[in-house]
Amino acid sequence: MNVNEPQFQHDASDRCDYALIPILRSQTPAQKLAVLASLWRSACAFVTAGVRTQHPDWSDSAVTKEVARRISHGACG
Repeated sequence: MNVNEPQFQHDASDRCDYALIPILRSQTPAQKLAVLASLWRSACAFVTAGVRTQHPDWSDSAVTKEVARRISHGACG
């Protein structure tokens, strides 16, 4: 670690861009949850697109079931 970089007391500091830390600290909990919800929707959209590409003949319900299975690592479906 560079001696000019700030020292943080949490384990994520070595996995986070230092420029991002003040931004995250300035966000309200509601803003952080909104970002998380957006990331979740994007992940679901990417997985859905992948399933539809792999199985263009599947029904919407079959695609939805497969997306749930993949996202839950097999715990659903």
